[in-house]
Order: sequence, then structure tokens, then C-alpha cells
Amino acid sequence: MESGFQERLEQVETKIAFQEQSLQELGDTVYQQALRIERLETVIKMLTDRIAELAEAMPDTTADDEVPPHY
Repeated sequence: MESGFQERLEQVETKIAFQEQSLQELGDTVYQQALRIERLETVIKMLTDRIAELAEAMPDTTADDEVPPHY
């Protein structure tokens, strides 16, 4: 009877150790993804600002101001 209990206890301990390792790996992955998301958000903000700057610098023309292609 003691042998069966010991075996079950070892199985439970093995499963817990595996789950702890998996949890640590998942936590590390989430952390790395959070860092990457933060960098991507910074790049998106820079690009958005740059597009806004370029849009402001473009001349404000309308279709009425443009010369037709045959002139």
C-alpha cells in the first residue's frame, strides 16, 4: 500500500514540477512579448507623427488647381 502511495506522490510532484516550469516559460514569453509590443507602439507613434508632418508639409491643392494633362 505504501508503495502505491509513494508512486502516486512522485507522479503528482513530477506534474507540479512540469507545471511550474511551463508557467515560468509562459511568464518569460509574456514578458518578451510585452517588450516587443512596447517597441512596436513606439515605432507606430514615430511613423504616425512623421506621416502627420509630411501631410502638413504638402501643398494644399485641389483638383481645380491642377492643370489638365493635355496642357
